[in-house]
Amino acid sequence: MSNLLDLSPQTLAHVHHALHSAGGVRQRRDIFLWSQGPVQTCLPHTLMACVLLDDRGNSVSLDCFHGTVIDAHILDEVMAPQTGLLAELAQHCQQGGGAPLLIDDSAPAHAMTSPARAIGVSLERLTQRCARLELGPALVVSTGVLAGGLSSCFVFFKLALPTAVPPLELARMFLPHFHLALCRSWGAETKSVTPMPLKASVLTKRQLQILNWAKQGKTNFEIAAILDVSPLTVKNHLQQLFKRLNVHNRTQAVAKFMADPVAFGDPGAHEARPALPNKKAKVVQTD
Repeated sequence: MSNLLDLSPQTLAHVHHALHSAGGVRQRRDIFLWSQGPVQTCLPHTLMACVLLDDRGNSVSLDCFHGTVIDAHILDEVMAPQTGLLAELAQHCQQGGGAPLLIDDSAPAHAMTSPARAIGVSLERLTQRCARLELGPALVVSTGVLAGGLSSCFVFFKLALPTAVPPLELARMFLPHFHLALCRSWGAETKSVTPMPLKASVLTKRQLQILNWAKQGKTNFEIAAILDVSPLTVKNHLQQLFKRLNVHNRTQAVAKFMADPVAFGDPGAHEARPALPNKKAKVVQTD
């Protein structure tokens, strides 16, 4: 491990801020803001995908976070419940003991780990798949199998190399915070009471359209072209919806939208984040 004292004060400040701010991550929207803010500064990436597993290796949930538009077919290949790239990388890491991996098709030796041959062959195939989707380099961080509790795996796709701190070292420092943040978020979603829905009149139909396109990473000019209005009109609508949602920028507005898309009238909200089915399903009989 490199000496942290060799890092610049600015880099140390960025790492400290990312680690310190992890304590405030409680809900899914917090993970979005954290991953696109402090974490993005230390680990510049295009897509973060994560999966939570129980003590038997069954998937509890999977999710992804990104601040730019990503083609739907790429997201499908990454997030497919059983055959997706995320699921296969998580399985590989579970088998390999949870050691962090740096997958880079331009330098495959960095990604290869021991032990045994079967894991290496599997990783070579995953590296090729990552390259085919143009998602490399990718940093894979996993807790490995945790007996009696939840384990997790995080993948940072299209990592911008080189980073100020070697990515494998950042992975080791950040992993406990990633894991706890995901567990808290999942726990909040499964145990919290249903929040009171927002009133339908909070945003206008046009504002909802613009917010939905902003969620997909479209710029004001792109949204204006799609809706056949001027960029200034889009900007004015955004400023109005910021006031109505009590936020200061589009990132915060998108995070609020993602926290409860049903309340905003998003018809695809229930399909936005697929969950991996358990390998063994229990049948409950009722009288």
